[in-house]
Amino acid sequence: MGPQWSTLLYLFLSTLPCDLLSGFLVFSDRVAYPLYFSMPRHFGFSVLEDQQCAAALMWTCVTLAYLVPAAILSTRLLSPRSFYRGDLVQSELRGGATSQTDSQRLEIV
Repeated sequence: MGPQWSTLLYLFLSTLPCDLLSGFLVFSDRVAYPLYFSMPRHFGFSVLEDQQCAAALMWTCVTLAYLVPAAILSTRLLSPRSFYRGDLVQSELRGGATSQTDSQRLEIV
């Protein structure tokens, strides 16, 4: 397993604690922090509604923050290697002596 695959696995696993906490707070039918009962209300939300909206916002933002790099990394890992600029430069540096695999890679482009 290469370093890119382990980074992709890390991105997936690092979202789990936040997803679990957010899911608990979104679907909870009671307030998790009773201290919030004494706080001023904003936007006309009840304390439970405020908790659920904040948890949903946290769930969405954190998931997107990890999903974007994971999607970019996945695209790079799953794309043919010929799309990498480094492969084309290396084949040109070899002085035109391309093997069958190099010529197949160049045909894809």
